[in-house]
Amino acid sequence: MKTQFIKILIFLFLGLILVSLPFVIKYLFKVKQSANLKNEVMITETSPEQEKLFGEDNVKKEAILEKNEINKDKSEKLVEPIIKKEVIFKTALQNNIKKVIIIEVALFDTKYADNTNYIDKTFLELVNAPTAYSIVKGAGGQELRFDSLHGIDDWFAQEYKRITGYEKEVFDIKIVGPFSVSEQPPHKRMNDSCLILQPYFQRVAIDNGVDISKYDIAAFVFFDDFTRITPDRLEQSFWSCQTSGSSYNMVFVDFNVAFFSGISVGFIDLAHELFHGLGAYDTYDGWRCIEPDGIPEPNKEPKYPQSKACLMCRNIMIGENASRATNSLDEVMICKNEAKAVKWTK
Repeated sequence: MKTQFIKILIFLFLGLILVSLPFVIKYLFKVKQSANLKNEVMITETSPEQEKLFGEDNVKKEAILEKNEINKDKSEKLVEPIIKKEVIFKTALQNNIKKVIIIEVALFDTKYADNTNYIDKTFLELVNAPTAYSIVKGAGGQELRFDSLHGIDDWFAQEYKRITGYEKEVFDIKIVGPFSVSEQPPHKRMNDSCLILQPYFQRVAIDNGVDISKYDIAAFVFFDDFTRITPDRLEQSFWSCQTSGSSYNMVFVDFNVAFFSGISVGFIDLAHELFHGLGAYDTYDGWRCIEPDGIPEPNKEPKYPQSKACLMCRNIMIGENASRATNSLDEVMICKNEAKAVKWTK
């Protein structure tokens, strides 16, 4: 009985060994692979025999170089998806150029169409100058910067490069006109809907054979020298604005050439409304710039005065409860959250 019991134990033991043998072999094989891999890629120490045979410096250099190469491969594999995403993001920005047509519309009541008070140039010559701006003399003999419509796209390209580090055209701009009209556009106040201007300016485009549907943004700039007398103040012909259509955006800007400030504000308003066309939002409340989005340096100490204006506010905050209007695009910049709103940054 005892002998039979021992035989049963021996058979059970042998059976257990046979069952376990494949798993043991597989485990040992993995251990060997791991050891080989470790020896290949993680060499940091060298044996005296290696140093004696090949030279201490050479052996250690080879070990370090091999380890660096392995680590480099690993880091490249980790970084590669991030780089690809970044390239896709930058490529999308580079290719996203908006086609814009600026349509000049003019209605002058006095001599301003041929005004030569600005050096020896008329208003229309200056506003359409091929350079980004001209320096002109004001009534008191002081030098003033007179921006040109041809400088708008350059200004946006410079801001884009400053913010992203990349060179790119933001707008591909074509300028037509000026087209003369005999009637003023509807009087749009600050809080009126922009839609009240649309039929008037669409008719100007149609009458002059301009197909605005071929462009992403149609910007109408109205040159006039009128003011309307209201119960509380003088008002310009209309407040500049932007409205979205089904296939394009329309921008309406009033350049009141009776006053130099009306001209400079016109250029800033045009840039402001064009940026609306890219998806930017206003950062002002009345005359105040909304913080932190509406001021360039929200963390500056002391906070005021600010040195420039954000494009979507347009005023420079010189105190907590005080601001001043900007005189040219040279005093305006696209601020951090404005760039983020139009997807220039993430």
